[in-house]
Amino acid sequence: MKVLIVNTVEFHINGMSTVIMNYYRYTKDSVRYDFVVNGRIDDCYREELNKNGEKIFILNKRQTNPLGYIMKLSKIIKEGNYDIVHIHGNSALMLIDLLACKLSGKNTVKVVHGHNTDCTHRNLHRLLYKSFIKSYDYGIACSRAAGKWLYGAHDHIVLNNGIQEERYRFDSAFRKSEREKNHITSETKVLLHIGLFNEQKNHTFLIDVFNEVLKAKPNTILRLVGAGKKMEDIKQKTIDLEIDDKVQFVGTTTHPETDYHIADVFVMPSLYESFGLVTVEAQCCGLPCVLSDSIPKEIKITNQVKFLSLEQSAAEWADYICLYLENTIERKSNEDCVVRKGYSIQHEAQKLVDFYHSVLK
Repeated sequence: MKVLIVNTVEFHINGMSTVIMNYYRYTKDSVRYDFVVNGRIDDCYREELNKNGEKIFILNKRQTNPLGYIMKLSKIIKEGNYDIVHIHGNSALMLIDLLACKLSGKNTVKVVHGHNTDCTHRNLHRLLYKSFIKSYDYGIACSRAAGKWLYGAHDHIVLNNGIQEERYRFDSAFRKSEREKNHITSETKVLLHIGLFNEQKNHTFLIDVFNEVLKAKPNTILRLVGAGKKMEDIKQKTIDLEIDDKVQFVGTTTHPETDYHIADVFVMPSLYESFGLVTVEAQCCGLPCVLSDSIPKEIKITNQVKFLSLEQSAAEWADYICLYLENTIERKSNEDCVVRKGYSIQHEAQKLVDFYHSVLK
């Protein structure tokens, strides 16, 4: 079967693109894929897809010229003879892509896939919602919370964001060597956050929390993995608080397992999340996690997870983090928990292939 994947965000190292690539790697032997990219694609993804002979269509951002985007996408669909168009997005703005499907005149199966529990264009989402709900054939959500937000009472299925659990298996020797490479002593405690520097990830509050942690645990550093428009603002905040020597801006990475091994506690105070794939990866690698209660509770796969309200103070967050930093429980892998809770990519990828076959019968 032939499937066109439409990524409605930039195809760089972010949550949605990571999920798309995870599923691609485990289904490419069963499905012929082409990809539509919104704006740009990171070299690491481009090289992987090109190496496997996949076709990539890079369109101008749909936000800047929606009509031009619709016309180009409809032409791709018309000429591609696809069985399924699988659109990955966050909101009813996926109607733009669905209109391109309709304009193409092809009788392709239209699948929309929700990846969040909120969006940045709420007014447009509300305006387009009724038309959106009537325009697709099948709905998928990455979590129960994402499904409830995007589809409400309308039919949809939940397809968990799976991970390659063996990739995040904890290895004490690897942890030791990577900390040494990064000049981190055995006495130093490391907090970790992975995510884009945007409003949703709430880095401003995270820095306030870390500032409180330092008052109790001065021999602690914070590693921030990711990139984004708000990075410079966060760097300036660390300078203003005079803690910039304690915060490491790592940039993007294609090997987050290294950072999970280096870290002692994973912290994620997001304003909203549909799932939070990195939290499952972190738990698989044996990391305790302190998370905002806006993250779906279904991501909890171990007993070392604490959900806190964003109404609680930075000092209260710091108290819980310090409890984990003082934890003497021996760290271990949690691959079995990943599989048991249904977050193994091998299992979820087969569910996706089975779903594709079922909608084409």
